[in-house]
Amino acid sequence: MALFEIVTMTDDSGMSRVVTDDLAAWVDDMGTEIIGTETRASLRTELQGQPKCSVAHSSAFFVRQPASRV
Repeated sequence: MALFEIVTMTDDSGMSRVVTDDLAAWVDDMGTEIIGTETRASLRTELQGQPKCSVAHSSAFFVRQPASRV
């Protein structure tokens, strides 16, 4: 099982799911960067403290570790 699950939302294709053990490579491939960790109290508990990526190409990135690996 992969360490990270990434869901992107785009204007043209809706939601897309990717699983990876190499978050740094995915970030590089997408042309984005990790800019900190999620600290918004309004997020679901499992998303708080996860890496936060800069938004690119009208996408919203949500990165989390699957529950079985947390």
